[in-house]
Formats: sequence, C-alpha cells, structure tokens
Amino acid sequence: MKINNKYKLLTGLLVTAGALSACNGGSGGATGGGQIGGQSTPITAQASKSLFSASSCLTGSFATTTGSIWYVSDTLTLTNTCSSAQDLSKQSVSVISQDNNGAGIAIGEVNNGWYSATQASYKITFNAGSGNQQVGTITASNNSPTLPANSAITFTGGFNINGIAYNSALSSSSFAVSGGSQPTTTGTLNVMVDTTSAGCTGTTVCNGLTVNVNNSSGTSVANFTVPNANLGGTYTVPVQNLASGSTYSVSATPITSTTVSYAPATATISTTESKTITVKYTPSASVGSATVSLPTYLAAYTSPLQVKIINSAIESSPVVNTYSVTQGSSFATGDLPVSDSK
Repeated sequence: MKINNKYKLLTGLLVTAGALSACNGGSGGATGGGQIGGQSTPITAQASKSLFSASSCLTGSFATTTGSIWYVSDTLTLTNTCSSAQDLSKQSVSVISQDNNGAGIAIGEVNNGWYSATQASYKITFNAGSGNQQVGTITASNNSPTLPANSAITFTGGFNINGIAYNSALSSSSFAVSGGSQPTTTGTLNVMVDTTSAGCTGTTVCNGLTVNVNNSSGTSVANFTVPNANLGGTYTVPVQNLASGSTYSVSATPITSTTVSYAPATATISTTESKTITVKYTPSASVGSATVSLPTYLAAYTSPLQVKIINSAIESSPVVNTYSVTQGSSFATGDLPVSDSK
C-alpha cells in the first residue's frame, strides 16, 4: 500500500499537505517463518483443586430447587456406607455449577446447623476449581467434622443466579465425593491461531503472540506463545484437562494494523469430542495522517477559512472532512485512509 495524490485541499487559497504515512511496529528477534499447519504437543490446563484422599465409604447427592430467576436453593447429602466413622476434613466434594448459557455460578456454602450425632454444626464451603467446577471443603464447629458409621448428613443452602435458568441436571450429574463413583470428567479444546494475513512473515511485528484460554469467570487456565516459525502461518495447540460441561473462551495479544476474531466466541467442553476455537487475524484498514499548513497570502483577512479534504477516488461523497483554519496556522488531519496507487 502507498499513498498517492488523491487527497486535495480546497480553499480560496492553494494549500499543500504533507504526504500521508501509515505506521507499523515490532520488536527484535527472529522473523516470522510463515509455516502452515504447525501443531503443538498438548498442554494441560490448570487442574481443579484436589479432591484429597480417596474414600470408597462416602457417597452423596446434590439437588437444586429454583425459587425464582434470581435464586436457587440447594440440598447436599453425604452418606457413610462403612462400619467405621469417616473424617470429612480429609474429603471434599465437587460439582459443575453453571446456568443454561454456560456462565459459571458460585455456590458459596451449605450448612447443617446442628448435627445431633456429633453435637456440632457442619459447613461445606465452595471455591472455584477448573472451568465452572466448584470444590467444597468440610468443617465443623468442634473442629472435627466426623461422619459416624452407616449414617448420613444433609446440608442446605442457596445461591444467587443472574436471571438465566440454572443447569440443575448438570450440577446433579457432575456431583462427586472424593473417592466416589462420579469423578470429575475433562475434555480438550483445540486452539488454532491463523496469522497468514497478519503481515508476520519476514518481520518481527508478531513476535511474542500469546494466547490465553479463559474460564467463564475470565480467569486464564492455560496459555501458550506461538513460535516465531509459525507466525505468518497457522499453529494449533490442544489444551487438555478442561472441565467437561464448562464453557471457555480465548483471548490473544493484538498485532499492529490487524483485527482479531474468535470463531466460535466460546466452546463448551465435551468428553466425547474435542472442540475448536479459531483465532484469526485480518488486516485492518490502513490509515495515515497529515499536518496541513496554511500560508498567509492576505494579511488583512483574519477570518477562518473552510478547508476541505477530498478523496478524488470517491465519486458519491468525496469530502473526507472539513476544517476551520486561519492563515498562518496549521492543523492535523487525524487518521485518513491510505489508498492504492492507480
């Protein structure tokens, strides 16, 4: 692309403008190699919080009841099927918690205000795990959250939602107790980065291009940098260990004079098939600028003159902008399109 003389300034006087110029930037280092079809070895997303030691003695369930489009009540039950008491402080529970649009929902906590078998109150506090997973740890007012042999305990609570129906079926089916029969399942997201049209080949403008995989809360759970050899081409990275049923998005660093798009914008992970998000860079409209100086030809005339910048390549609406300027002064045009020479 280069500038020609399609832009004219019309005033009662003859005005000349400096040439428009477009800018780009970059950094030192090896230039983009333009390799097509680059494939990374799989990388692993940050794992969900540990479910501690396994316990075949504990089973459980998680059920929700929607009170309104803004609030959900929940009930969690733990059962000890063994003939010995179980120390719940060494166990944890997990559940995938999201609405029907895939947005993660915080559960907060559930409580048993008074468990008569141990004469104490119990609480499960949930924190964010991988993706939309919530991981709960168990405490008691006597600092010894024990579940006696062949007994059960029920916790109740509630949490806010955002006006979108809660995915109760997913939360119920994904519920797991450490060592239970419903382990957290994971899947893979393939992230393909396409810089074939970004002007990377033979330059350093794209060096250091970094991509983040984010959960529904916007937290990065995995990231990678595209090798220089693949800048100007395509590069795919399989991201493993993402929570099944959870929704993820991708964000990438910008490249000068390009627009980045993501297709699709988000992906919900499945255990049965890998999902793909494509990151594609396309050239943005080239622009330049000029500083226009208006000489003084008639010193006695001090009123502002109307200066128009015209793109002669456009027939229907050739006026790009109009400026009010006095003789002997200058003005900056701001961004103007860079045109091909004819």
